Amino acid sequence: MSQYTPLLWRLAGAVLDPVQLAGLHTLTNAPTLDYSALVAFDLALGGPSMERLTCNSRGRFTIKDRDLFRSLQYCYVGFYTGSKNGTLENHTRTIVQMSSLHLEYLVKRIAWMPRATMGAALHNPLSRVRIGQPIWQHLIDFLPVYNSAKHDMSQPKDTHFFSVEEAVLAYIISRRLAQQLYRYARLTTDLQIYDQPCPR
Repeated sequence: MSQYTPLLWRLAGAVLDPVQLAGLHTLTNAPTLDYSALVAFDLALGGPSMERLTCNSRGRFTIKDRDLFRSLQYCYVGFYTGSKNGTLENHTRTIVQMSSLHLEYLVKRIAWMPRATMGAALHNPLSRVRIGQPIWQHLIDFLPVYNSAKHDMSQPKDTHFFSVEEAVLAYIISRRLAQQLYRYARLTTDLQIYDQPCPR
């Protein structure tokens, strides 16, 4: 068990329903990550999933929202590449950081603080009031994970700071928290586009 595993499971329990949580346990308990099962789980959450965020090598979002959704594309690349060539552990920090960055850009928009850190934007009274409890507290609880992904290089030599389990948890938690923030973030992308499969 890695450093943030208990915290991430507590957050997962707070943002997922019991059926989703059971499915996430099944997904993460497998000896190796089943990429197709992760994609199916992600798709079932709705919204900008790995399956529908990008179609035919083009992002399904407006230029004005590129800062929000580009990070999720990097999560997809990490999961896909790492799963296909057996190097997923090499991508775990990037996946955690990019999952968190998606939340950071949402919070900064809500707080009208484009150059702030996520922590500073979260402590802005505007974001705290607009986001409300318990989502605001979940974001505060998630913040140490993000900060470690950015700044902490203290793991033993030739190891990875985040486990594959933690990368999956961070990504799914980010997706669920983001769904509670989109309404406040002045999106120009029509989120209903993600209800439709990619055109052939």
